[in-house]
Amino acid sequence: MQTDAKAALAQKVGGQWALMDAQGAVLAQAQLVVLAAACDTTALAADSGFANLHLQPIRGQVTMGPVPEAVNFPPFPVNGHGGFIPSISVSGQAQWLMGASYERDTPAAQITPQDHAENLDRLRALLPSAAQTLAAQFEGDQARGWAGVRCATSNRLPLLTQLNANGPDSSTAPLWACTGMGSRGLTFAVLCGELLAAYIHAEPLPIERQLADALNRPGVKML
Repeated sequence: MQTDAKAALAQKVGGQWALMDAQGAVLAQAQLVVLAAACDTTALAADSGFANLHLQPIRGQVTMGPVPEAVNFPPFPVNGHGGFIPSISVSGQAQWLMGASYERDTPAAQITPQDHAENLDRLRALLPSAAQTLAAQFEGDQARGWAGVRCATSNRLPLLTQLNANGPDSSTAPLWACTGMGSRGLTFAVLCGELLAAYIHAEPLPIERQLADALNRPGVKML
């Protein structure tokens, strides 16, 4: 197992795929490779000679803070235009969480005061009383948050496809991409894992062929 390494290139070597770093050193070799690096899959596939996968980075920020004493929050998450989680345990302390922003074509996961303000506006529309109670925690030095980058496709479905399906030796050394989970990775990742195993082992698909084909989009050819 190779950890703490960044692959920059996948290249066919002797009937296998060699994953190399930016300096050309071989990190690992395998007969089957699955590129599952979120938005970084685009650059890795392109540098390996495949067409643009057209993945879109979508930055999201949540605001969080300690749950005040004697509050009357709902005992369950509330969703609408944004979502509010009234209490989760973080290092043994009860924390609330509100979000998230949705900023397209933004690959950097920085924290911004503007998104804290937008999250407060979302909470005001969702739960006005909770927003009034927590308003001070959204402002200035009190504001705490976390930001990440979603990886999405144009139709918001995940992408599970064999990149070299139309190339030489595609059956003996497949190169797959499994990415574009967007905001639903906890759901899509399990489904894509089941589908990938079925494709590799020529087993019955776990869902209807028409639905599977919506994820396994053909036509991702070599440049």
